[in-house]
Amino acid sequence: MTGSSLRYASSLLMLVMALLATSRAHAGGYDTPILYSARHMGVAGSAVSYVSDPSALFHNPAGLGRIGKASVIANASPLVGSIKAAPSNGVAVTESEPTFAPFFLVGGAYRFTNWLSAGLAVYPVASAGGEYKLGTARDKTQLLFVEASPGLGFSLPGNVELGVGYRITYVNLERFKGTEANPVIDFEMSGINALGFRLGAQWHEEFGEHRVQVGAHYRHKTTTKVENSKGRA
Repeated sequence: MTGSSLRYASSLLMLVMALLATSRAHAGGYDTPILYSARHMGVAGSAVSYVSDPSALFHNPAGLGRIGKASVIANASPLVGSIKAAPSNGVAVTESEPTFAPFFLVGGAYRFTNWLSAGLAVYPVASAGGEYKLGTARDKTQLLFVEASPGLGFSLPGNVELGVGYRITYVNLERFKGTEANPVIDFEMSGINALGFRLGAQWHEEFGEHRVQVGAHYRHKTTTKVENSKGRA
């Protein structure tokens, strides 16, 4: 076998091994990553590097350092959809009832000094669920995460902005299965986590007719315990 044939065979073997190799897959969670606002959705959610309004408390709190004297936002991002699945054993794949998710963001920010700004925003961050009607019975799951976040933005020399946001997360989980008269599963649980935070940084510079913008954002992982004093499961 010549050298070129050996290299070709080795490359082919490595390709086959890579295709046959298995690895663990990780889902993205319940987050809906592109929500606020229409401008940011129009550029595929790439707001981390240039956001400059109160939606910075969702995307990157450093953006609070780029507002003017004051800024207010009221945004609505309604989502409508349905899912197809087999909700129970022995039930054929069917389509769920239409789901409407009225996502929103309401927030404001104010500049106190040349280097310090503060803001507050309230918004849902994630949801999941669906409802199937099976004759007189129904099978419903609904999960919702809503967040309130105050934050601070710092404007530094050299077109650098830093930001920090405190996060209070509310979670609500509703589950129902069966008929109204005889439910098999029937409970609603909720909880609050007040240990979350965000950190962010931005930098921008003009180069003639062009602007370069760079941003970084860290969001602390939170785990929220949901509970209720009664229910059926």
